[in-house]
Amino acid sequence: MKLLLVEDEAMLSKSVSKGLRLLGYAIDCAFDGEEALELYALNEYDLMILT
Repeated sequence: MKLLLVEDEAMLSKSVSKGLRLLGYAIDCAFDGEEALELYALNEYDLMILT
């Protein structure tokens, strides 16, 4: 399952993405809406997490 995590706090993004990777998820991280839209246009995601 491929996930997109959108979180502007670097430490929280790092922590959440690390935990999800340990659970076996493929994850991309974006730090703002603009970056998230760019990633979304280039990739297919099963789930987007907005925090």
